[in-house]
Amino acid sequence: MKLVYVFDAYCGWSHGFSRILQEVAARHPQLPVEVVSGGLFAGQRRVPIREFGYLQGANARIGHLTGTEFGAAYRRLIADGSFVMDSVAAARGVAALRQATPERAVELAVTLQRAFFVDGRSLSHSDTYRAVAEAAGLDAGAVVTTFRAPAAQAAAQADFDRAARLGVTSFPTLLAVAGKAVTVLARGGLLADRTPAGAACAAEVDSETEGPYPADGSNGPNVRTVTGVVRSDIRSSFGGASGVAAGVGLTFSLTLLNLRCAPLAGAAVYVWQCDREGRYSLYSSGVTNRNYLRGIQVADSTGKVTFTSIYPGCYAGRWPHIHFEVYRSLAAATSSSGLIAKTSQIALPRDISSAVYATTGYSQSVTNLSRITLATDMVFGDDLAAGQMATVTGNVTSGYVASLTATVNV
Repeated sequence: MKLVYVFDAYCGWSHGFSRILQEVAARHPQLPVEVVSGGLFAGQRRVPIREFGYLQGANARIGHLTGTEFGAAYRRLIADGSFVMDSVAAARGVAALRQATPERAVELAVTLQRAFFVDGRSLSHSDTYRAVAEAAGLDAGAVVTTFRAPAAQAAAQADFDRAARLGVTSFPTLLAVAGKAVTVLARGGLLADRTPAGAACAAEVDSETEGPYPADGSNGPNVRTVTGVVRSDIRSSFGGASGVAAGVGLTFSLTLLNLRCAPLAGAAVYVWQCDREGRYSLYSSGVTNRNYLRGIQVADSTGKVTFTSIYPGCYAGRWPHIHFEVYRSLAAATSSSGLIAKTSQIALPRDISSAVYATTGYSQSVTNLSRITLATDMVFGDDLAAGQMATVTGNVTSGYVASLTATVNV
């Protein structure tokens, strides 16, 4: 999954959303953010600023809601009234800066808007882009050359066309894009009332395959109805089965939110994973009489469930992961007829996995991890686990703690 931010550099509401956009990007570094220009002031709307008599009132409201600064130099442009806002020229500049350093597109879009709304600089002049590029440590000459080149005009039009295909009709609009699915997180003036957490949480976690070893009744055994399955420590077998999974300790938490970004208190989560040898209890050779590394928990008032486990191994062809199913209630989770609200997977970072796999018992995982990447993984390859990569801290001696927040349409 990725975020797509459609804005217009001359749009005051986009300027007002800059702080929130930066916070969303900083808090969710695993989510790539693409910046796309709109054409708010183009064609017949490319006229002197005095024609937009609503701007002063709108700016006052934006400033009140967001604390965003509108500088004295910009206010003088409005008072004079002759300045012409040209969104095509601004989009050419956005494209030039984006080409120079795509990963800094959010930062540079914010800087560009400050150049206009605070410093009163024209986004049609190459000197503005030279100044922005120099301040960012970029090759200013190359940025200006790109801004002036015919290709920049084509890039601006491509942005306008893409915004139209995405159905964007007001600026700014923040979208979550996962494959062909596009979710509007916030739009237009409503953005000023969204918190960073709210904007980030509104994208539903990707649905994924349950795989061949769920033991949820869909492919053979069903541990969800076995006494003892509701537990936080899933290292041991239960319900009369024997065996305890060995390995480096891992405590992992999943925080569930609904599409309104409210905690899913009372929802139930069934989790399962492989052991350090890459085997799934009840299915793999040597552990068919064990049911460890499976369990159910009920979300607390914050929507959180926590499990004590071991770090899973990496078996051939798959990135290190943990499976989970979300149910609307504990009754549904522990009933053979209970309906699943969401099936997905948690991804684990390569650097942490490599450290774990250097310890005793994980030797085969070293080879398997060396042969897989997120891009080639059959589950996470579509977006590199953008919304499913857990945050993990700890060490191999004291164990690790992993966490993930997932939005579910329940």
